[in-house]
Amino acid sequence: MKLCWVLVGDNEFLAKEAIANLQKQVEDRTDVDPSTPLSELLVQMSTVSMFSKTTLWVLHQPAWLSASLSDKDVDTLVQWLESLATSPDKVVVWASGSFDSRKTSVKTLKKYAELIECNTLKEWEQAKAVAWIETKARSTGFSLDPEAADMLVALNGLHFGVLHNELEKLQLFKKTPGRITLADVDALSGQSATTLFNFTESIKKWDRQGILEALSRLFETGEDSVKLLGVMIYQLRFFLEIQVLLNEKKSVDDIAKQLGRHPFVIKQSVTLAKKKSVESLKQALGVCHDTDVAIKSGKLQPKIALELAIGQVF
Repeated sequence: MKLCWVLVGDNEFLAKEAIANLQKQVEDRTDVDPSTPLSELLVQMSTVSMFSKTTLWVLHQPAWLSASLSDKDVDTLVQWLESLATSPDKVVVWASGSFDSRKTSVKTLKKYAELIECNTLKEWEQAKAVAWIETKARSTGFSLDPEAADMLVALNGLHFGVLHNELEKLQLFKKTPGRITLADVDALSGQSATTLFNFTESIKKWDRQGILEALSRLFETGEDSVKLLGVMIYQLRFFLEIQVLLNEKKSVDDIAKQLGRHPFVIKQSVTLAKKKSVESLKQALGVCHDTDVAIKSGKLQPKIALELAIGQVF
């Protein structure tokens, strides 16, 4: 059993969530001053452990992690890490952002510790956000319908903290554990959610007129243009991933497993994805990239830029 974990990444919410989960396994918590030398940390932990409850030691960005260690420091680090094998305590080293894998301290840590990635998702990683919110719901006795999970991510973006809060609202709305449907998300989100759903569904069906009508209503409610472009990119990239895997002769179940999606969602999407070739989907994503640049640079007004992109892609 691992007694040392290293949290790596820039997402504070995921890091704090990981720490909270580990803290449930012990009776107490101690936050260590980042400037504490390794030699002092070794003494401090061995002394406190003799007289206290089981403890989670949290080392947030310790100075020694990025320092050039002497041979003596390395020996102390190894001694400390090996001592954890017989200690009732647990240790978390929280390295905000990335850390330098070339450092002796990092190389040594990685031999003894389990790494937990706590990274903010990129705009093309919506599927990971969907999988995360579905897992979070299941951990509390709820199940999210695939369409409901997709809509939560479409409405709230790739922000784990926001998604967590919205899930909690839905759980309070439902009162008792069970199934959360698209209708539940719609009931809490208002008219804009219905319009965004129509926008998303029209994209899936390659319905240009439906997309444009929904786009016009979304702009009337003040919806963000970059967010709407992100919805388009997400769906097009999803179709591209399906097409590539279909070309590799993968089954629906294999595709679902590889993409981290429910087989029902993949089965529904296969026919729609087949309406475009891999090459045309790549070209569509290229159009979306150019549109993103045009909007962010101010070259085109957002609504005009999106309408032009929709005309080219759909």
